[in-house]
Amino acid sequence: YGGWIFSWEEADSPDAAYSEVGVTSNVLNISPAKLSDSGFYRLKIQPDQGRSPFYSETVQVAVSPRPVTSLPAPLTPPCEVANACREYADIKNGSMMLLYRTYTLETVNPAIDHLVIVLHGTDRDGDNYFNRMVASAKLSNHLARTLIVAPSFKVAGDPRLANELEWLQNSGGNSWKRGGDAKSMAFSSFEVVDSLVERVAAPNRFPNLKRVTIIGHSAGGQFVQRYAAGTRVDRLYPQLDFTFAPANPSSFMYLNDLRLVPETTNQFAKPANCAGYNDYIYGLNNRNRYMNLVSSTDLVQNYIARKVVYFQGQSDIVRDSNLDTTCAADAQGLNRYARGLAYFSKMQTYFAGHKHRLVSVPGVGHSSSGIFSSVGARSILWPN
Repeated sequence: YGGWIFSWEEADSPDAAYSEVGVTSNVLNISPAKLSDSGFYRLKIQPDQGRSPFYSETVQVAVSPRPVTSLPAPLTPPCEVANACREYADIKNGSMMLLYRTYTLETVNPAIDHLVIVLHGTDRDGDNYFNRMVASAKLSNHLARTLIVAPSFKVAGDPRLANELEWLQNSGGNSWKRGGDAKSMAFSSFEVVDSLVERVAAPNRFPNLKRVTIIGHSAGGQFVQRYAAGTRVDRLYPQLDFTFAPANPSSFMYLNDLRLVPETTNQFAKPANCAGYNDYIYGLNNRNRYMNLVSSTDLVQNYIARKVVYFQGQSDIVRDSNLDTTCAADAQGLNRYARGLAYFSKMQTYFAGHKHRLVSVPGVGHSSSGIFSSVGARSILWPN
C-alpha cells in the first residue's frame, strides 16, 4: 500500500473530517470508531503523487446509542400498535382529526424529549405510517422517550365523524398534500401540524421536550418539503431543535425559476415550452393561502436556514402510476431519485450556507418502511 492514503469521507458531505487510517503488514486497517456520527460514508483512496482520488462503494456506519439516564421512566408504556393508539383531537373549534400516537397528547409526560410527526402518503394510511415509525424507534431503542404522532387526513368517500375535517385529495396547491384548506373552513393542512406542535410544546405538558422532527414519505414528503418553507411555528419555540425530513417526494418546490439542464449535474436554466413550471407547487408563483402568509423572500430565507434532510431511496427510479409526470414535474427529473439529486444540487449551487443534507439510501425504492428502518435514516431520527 505504499504511496496511497486512505480515509473515511461522509458520503453526502465532501467537507467532512476524516478518521485516521493505518496500514500494517499488507492489511488495511480502517476503523470507523473516530467517525463523528452514524450515517453513510465512503472510503477515499488518495494517491500521494497528486492524482485525483477515487472512492469505494458507499457503506453504512452506525454508532450504538448511548444509554439515556437523565429522563424519568414513562408513567405508562408507549402505545405500539396503531389500532390501539387512536385518538380524535380537537384541532380547530370543535373540528376533529384522527391521530395515532404513542402517548396521549393531553397528559403531562416528563419522560418525552422528542416529538416525531409522521405524514402518510397518498393512500392516507396514517395507521401504517405510525406502525413503521414505531418499528424504527424500537430498532434504535428510542420508543420510550419519543412521542410519535401520525395524523390522518380524510377526503371524500373516507369514513369519518360528522365533525371530522375533510380535505381535497388531488387539486394542485389546494390539496391536503400541499397545504390546502379544509373543505369546511380556511384552515390549512399545514396548520394541523402547527397546531400539533403548539399543543405538545405547551408549557409543562412535556417539560423535557428537546427535539421536533417532522417527516413524511411520498405525498407526505411533498407535504413536509413545502411545509418546511412556509411554517413559522419553529420561531415560537427557539429552545427546540427542529428537523424537517421529506422522503421520496414526487416533486419539490423550487426557490427560483431555474431547473437542472438534462444530462448535467450542476447546470441550470429555464425550461422551454413548459407553462406553469414555476407555479406552486413546483415553484413560488401563485401560492395557496397558507404559503402566502409569508413573502417569497422570507420563504426562501426561512427554508435555507432550517435543518432539512432529504431521504432518497437509490432504487426509487420507476415511473409508477403515483409519480407526477406533468411537464412541470419532469422538468425536475424523470423519477423521484433523479429529482432528489437535482434539487439538492440546486441547493448546493445557488444557496450557499444552507443547513440541508441529502441522505441517499442504497437498496431502497419507493418504500416508507425501507427509508424509516435504514441505518442512514435512523442515525438522524434517533441520534445518540
